[in-house]
Amino acid sequence: NDGSTDGSQLICKAWEKLDKRIRVINKENGGVVSAKKVGFSMANGEYIGWVDSDDWVEKNYFEQMMDMVLRTDADMVAANLFHDIGVTHSQCDKNGIASGIYESGDIVSQMLYAGKFYTYGILPHLCSKLFRHSILKECIYSLDERISAGDDAAIVYPYILKAKKICVSDICGYHYVQHQDS
Repeated sequence: NDGSTDGSQLICKAWEKLDKRIRVINKENGGVVSAKKVGFSMANGEYIGWVDSDDWVEKNYFEQMMDMVLRTDADMVAANLFHDIGVTHSQCDKNGIASGIYESGDIVSQMLYAGKFYTYGILPHLCSKLFRHSILKECIYSLDERISAGDDAAIVYPYILKAKKICVSDICGYHYVQHQDS
C-alpha cells in the first residue's frame, strides 16, 4: 500500500486476515518504483511474479508458469496476457517471439521488436513474467525511482540481458484490465 488514501489499506488488511500467504506492507507514497522495491525486499521466493491491484489472474496461472520453470530450468518465463478493455472486450496480446526455450543471446536482437509493425519480441509487462529472484535483484535495485512510466520495460529488458535461459510460453492467464479510471 503505497500511501493510498482511498481505503485500499482496509481492503488489503481484510484479505490479509483471510489468507495467511498475504502480507500487507504500508508505506508513504513514493511512486511505483519505490513500491516495487519495497515489495521485492519482502519477497523470499526463488521466483517472483507480479499482479497489479486492478488486474486478475486465472486460477492456475502461476502454477502453469512454475510448471514451465520446473520443466526447463529457465531464468524467466515470458507469457502472453489478456488485455481487458472495459467489460466487453478481451484479447490475448502475444509475445512476437515464438514459444520455445532460448538462450538470452539468441533473442536479444528481437526482444524489443519482432520484425512486425508494433509487435514486441517480448512483451514489456512484469505481470506476464516469472523471474528468478537472484537475477531480478540487481535489476530492481538499480532502477531509478524517478521513473514514473515504463518501469516494467526498464526491468524486463535489462533482466533478459542478464538471464541465461528464457522460456517464451503460450500461457495466457493474466488479465491486464483497462477502464476509464485506470
